[in-house]
Amino acid sequence: TGILGNFMEAAALYSKGVDRWPDDPRFYRFRGHRFVILRRLELAMRDFERAAELIRDRPDEPELYASGGKSENKMGVSSFNWNVYYHQGFTYYAAGLSEQAVEAYLDCMKAADNLESRVATSHWLYMPLIRLGRWGEAEKLLESIQTDMELIEVGDYYETLLMYKGHSTPEKLLEKARGEGTVRFMTRAQAVGNLYMARGETDKAVEVYREILRKGNWTGGVYLCAEAELMRLGYSP
Repeated sequence: TGILGNFMEAAALYSKGVDRWPDDPRFYRFRGHRFVILRRLELAMRDFERAAELIRDRPDEPELYASGGKSENKMGVSSFNWNVYYHQGFTYYAAGLSEQAVEAYLDCMKAADNLESRVATSHWLYMPLIRLGRWGEAEKLLESIQTDMELIEVGDYYETLLMYKGHSTPEKLLEKARGEGTVRFMTRAQAVGNLYMARGETDKAVEVYREILRKGNWTGGVYLCAEAELMRLGYSP
């Protein structure tokens, strides 16, 4: 149902699962995803917090998914617990709650048991850290990022991390992203907008966020982040 775009119906179905199996974290996790898309961030945060409580003593389990990145016919690998923390952190970040986002992504990093997950977590953890002015901690994340990493799914995250390390500039990264299609533009553009905000270059950030909204789809997570940033700045998205 969610895949077909019926997000309210999907949330209602997961609510039935919550009612019947209140101690199963899966229903909270997946309902939380739908609440995020529906802009019900308070409800999403509550669901991810409950899911995080329920997985605390629960053995993790791997999750495989078809790669949506540059590597065709390959499988991406993550885990259930990692995904709970990952999307919990995203929801806090989208809501402008950087402290809580950092804590969730630190838990996420502990659950990351492969290179792909560590790179993805580093990307999302770096952003709230610099919004809090914790540049030293953010730079420490980059120490493990090398120029010759072979990745299946998270190449755009990887490119932003290399940009932070000085291998490119925000402007060059944006220009490159614009030439690689809308989907691949969005992730890198949002990271650049966040960097501008952390540096106090608000006007530049607003331009980037508006470009994201012009090009993107409202169901995308990065679109939501750009929309929320503009609203917090007092702009109409």
